[in-house]
Amino acid sequence: MAIKCNITTLSGVVLNEAYCRAVDFSVGKNQMSFNVQIFADKEKSPVEVDRISAPYELNGENPYAQAYKHLKTLPKFTGATDC
Repeated sequence: MAIKCNITTLSGVVLNEAYCRAVDFSVGKNQMSFNVQIFADKEKSPVEVDRISAPYELNGENPYAQAYKHLKTLPKFTGATDC
């Protein structure tokens, strides 16, 4: 599971159709955090890793589904699509 979108990295590099993958989850009762690895090419190493915190609904979808749904609400990941 991953998403694709156009992203500007923290260093100002514009990546068209960046491949973004959520990894390294920490899940609590109402909160979760995870890393988002951002790749220019999914076969290479990530060019950036962001730590994201998000609400977590214990009786909701699995953490991955909730993470990707949350990412799509953030300005950095506007227009993201599942891939």
